[in-house]
Amino acid sequence: MELDLKTLHLISVITCFLAGGSFILSWHYHRHLPGLRGWAVGLLLIGGGVLLLGFRGTVHEAISLLLANILIVSGFTAIWVSVSRFNTGALAIGRVSLVAGAFAALFVGNWLAGIGLQTHPVIVAVFLGGLSVLSSWQVVIGGRIEPLRSRLPTAVAFMLMGLIFIARVVQATTHDLSAQDPLLAWMAFGVLICLSALNFGMLMMANERLRNRYELLATTDELTGLLNRRSLMEKGERLVHRTLAGGTAVSVLLLDLDHFREVNRRHGHEGGDNTLKAFADFLQEQIRPTDLVCRYGGEEFCVILLNADIAQGKQVAERFRADLEALPIRVGGQTINITVSIGVAAVEQNDLRGAIRNADGALYLAKGLGRNRVCP
Repeated sequence: MELDLKTLHLISVITCFLAGGSFILSWHYHRHLPGLRGWAVGLLLIGGGVLLLGFRGTVHEAISLLLANILIVSGFTAIWVSVSRFNTGALAIGRVSLVAGAFAALFVGNWLAGIGLQTHPVIVAVFLGGLSVLSSWQVVIGGRIEPLRSRLPTAVAFMLMGLIFIARVVQATTHDLSAQDPLLAWMAFGVLICLSALNFGMLMMANERLRNRYELLATTDELTGLLNRRSLMEKGERLVHRTLAGGTAVSVLLLDLDHFREVNRRHGHEGGDNTLKAFADFLQEQIRPTDLVCRYGGEEFCVILLNADIAQGKQVAERFRADLEALPIRVGGQTINITVSIGVAAVEQNDLRGAIRNADGALYLAKGLGRNRVCP
């Protein structure tokens, strides 16, 4: 099968412009996702550069060769930077200027010196191959912070494209390739396939991040990062059933910060939010990995203690109460002390909701007796 290089160039231009427009649209609707706009800019630069290459022989080489390749290298650099930004959120626009400037200086200097055309594709392929490998590495190391299943195929596509450019370097330095050589068309076809796969991979990574974020918002409290009530009930009922079936006890603590409205009145809602976050961090440090804790609503929190009967639950609750009373919390540049009232109940016959209702009754009793106490 023969491949026409001009047709491949045209398909590449159309692919880059259409994909670039799609990424701009995606960025418009999801501006909180870093890297999408940079990826779009990179594709548009590549498409523009490939378009200019198609006019080689009819347009001056300063445009059809020099400017075209500078645009292509700048586009690949923008894609590399956008992958880095997707990982960290940091914008390193200086990298684009640095790499594009270095390439322009080398390529233009080579052209002005009248060095043979054989070196032009080598310079371009070295830069593009290096940027592809660097982009692949950025995708991989991003998985250490945010493992996404779509990272692996995206990294592989980047690496394959890098290998194609490395092969181009080898061929250009060992063979006298003409524009009609079928190998060039096959290489261009391989790059087109890889670029299409990369666009799909980037979209998949963005969609996977969005899906994970929506799942997190659906199961956690946005302010404290703890489980929300619905998630606690879903996970708690499964764990309670499994624990009681194993013959061990489960107890529930319902905690309510004392005089929280006074904290809001004195320190504002920001101070109240900081207090809730500090208390949430306190609870996460206190519980065991097997236990569950959630923000039940407002200033109320719920803890499910596995393998703990009501006596043990009361001991844990008393430790929470005493440690919190002695814990200073920084709010609005001031140090305050808060206390908590806690109701304790045992889970019986897999009835977690009933146990929470009993713990709520015990909590109201603790508040009625003067607060800052534990009632079973």
